[in-house]
Amino acid sequence: MVLDQQVPIEWAFAAPATLRERLGPNWDVASIARLPEDELVAAFVARPALHRFPAAMARRVHGLCAALVERYDADIE
Repeated sequence: MVLDQQVPIEWAFAAPATLRERLGPNWDVASIARLPEDELVAAFVARPALHRFPAAMARRVHGLCAALVERYDADIE
């Protein structure tokens, strides 16, 4: 879990579902990695924000997805 830092666990577990709604078909790891970072930040910052520090977490998620694509060919298993 990336989004469970410094937020209530309920909030952390709800965030991925909300992000999926906001991103639509761009939900998979490769799509998030290709997405411009500022667009992902906007999705995290939109109300209700997905984290206590939404912009920082968006950048962290973007970096994680990019690393998964680069090192593991987007295979999250």
